[in-house]
Amino acid sequence: MENTEVSPRELAELAELNDAVPFGYIEDDSVGGTGFLDTLLDAVPITFGILVALFVVIAAAATYIIIRNFKSDRRAVSNNFPPQTDPAIWTTNSQLVAPNKNLAQKLAELDDLLARGLITREEYSKARSKALLE
Repeated sequence: MENTEVSPRELAELAELNDAVPFGYIEDDSVGGTGFLDTLLDAVPITFGILVALFVVIAAAATYIIIRNFKSDRRAVSNNFPPQTDPAIWTTNSQLVAPNKNLAQKLAELDDLLARGLITREEYSKARSKALLE
């Protein structure tokens, strides 16, 4: 085995080299900064934030449209009954619910309505003839 002496100057150079380059470090020799993959990975948080914001906007718009359509459909259904098919009108015009009046009561009521001015002479005569035919 050969005994080799290291001069203090060489020892200082080795120590300086050891301090400057950590163990396992690989120096990047590429020109132009970071690579495509690094740029892509740096953009992930920004892209994720944009996608979340877009999702929130779309969800809010969809909710608004669903609620608006539900309300308009409900209004359309409630206004769909003409007066003669409305269940409340059926009940009031029904002979089963209306009190059963005789001819004298009907004519007396018509006379009263005419005297109070609630019906015209023409309406009175039409209603009187209808009552007499029944």
